[in-house]
Amino acid sequence: MIRLAWRSLAGRRAGWAASLVALVLALVMTTTCAVLLESGTRAASPVERYAGTDVVVGGQPFVPRARELRTALEELPSVERVVVELSFPTTAVDASGEPVEAPWDGPSLGHSWESAVLAPFTLRRGRAPGGDTEVVLDGALAARLGKGTGDTVRLAGPDGTRAYRVSGVADPPRRLTRQYAVFHTPREAERLAASAQPVRAVGVLAAAAADPAALRREVERRVSDVYGDGGAPVVVASGGERADAEFWNVPSPASVLSSLVGTFGVLSLFVAGFVVSGTLSLAVAGRLTEIGLLRAVAATRGQVRRMIAVEALLVTAVAALVGVPGGIGVALALHGVLVDGEVLPPSFTLSVGPVAPWLTVVLAAAVARVASFAAARRA
Repeated sequence: MIRLAWRSLAGRRAGWAASLVALVLALVMTTTCAVLLESGTRAASPVERYAGTDVVVGGQPFVPRARELRTALEELPSVERVVVELSFPTTAVDASGEPVEAPWDGPSLGHSWESAVLAPFTLRRGRAPGGDTEVVLDGALAARLGKGTGDTVRLAGPDGTRAYRVSGVADPPRRLTRQYAVFHTPREAERLAASAQPVRAVGVLAAAAADPAALRREVERRVSDVYGDGGAPVVVASGGERADAEFWNVPSPASVLSSLVGTFGVLSLFVAGFVVSGTLSLAVAGRLTEIGLLRAVAATRGQVRRMIAVEALLVTAVAALVGVPGGIGVALALHGVLVDGEVLPPSFTLSVGPVAPWLTVVLAAAVARVASFAAARRA
């Protein structure tokens, strides 16, 4: 059957050329979308502001009874230090009076300088804020504003827009890519975060010989003791989960990308199905006499269907040799364009694994098989 299909296919090159071109284009587009989709599912938000902690107790949005929880956690023998993070919305205003939004819909928050150790932030220039009218900016925000030590920055916070003097510029080991951070003195931070529940997270720094897994279990038990068994209004996170606690209400760029490329990938398969079905129907229509002769010499309907199906699969295999590598190349180029255009953060890496190419080939073969069945019905 394969030999008969190959001979029939070779004798009808012009009739199958359009199907081959349509499948190649569909495979290129679908492979590109599949690679980006797989990369989106594998991508994880990097931990930024809590990278220096071992365990984080994060509120959604706030941690109630934070002082009581801090006292309970400090009693653990494997804990070296417990730091509460005061956070409140604050947005820098540029020279034209426009607010400077954080990249990729991330938060722009003000904090107490005491919580800088959670990253930890290290001063690159200047010093810590020495007065309530001084602030430390993270390096990304300082570069965006073009500000340095000694300059004046205007911040729109809970009490309106106020001018502060930049006393220093600080960065964590992993520079912030999805948020902006401004650090005030502890007294000014408490004033700006004046609410019943100003604490967004409690960071736990382990002692030198502490076991991370055991520490997390101990923290979970203390959280249960403080809030009871009715379900704590906080989450306990360690490892990569700390990013989820940090960006719990911020959509990931990977999720937005996944929905977009997934839609385009499905559309490309549908378009390929219609195009291939049409071209196959034309190719089969030109061979009705040949198929009639095969039926006259006792070829069954099933054999005719299988012959056309094998022809379609052979065309799909040839198209995959060109379309899959081409799609991977387009995905690599598109990834660079999206990062350069600030649609995706630099931390988003492209994952080219075996799942996306093979899945694309299987889907294309299924589409070609359905199209060949529709074309073979008339024959």
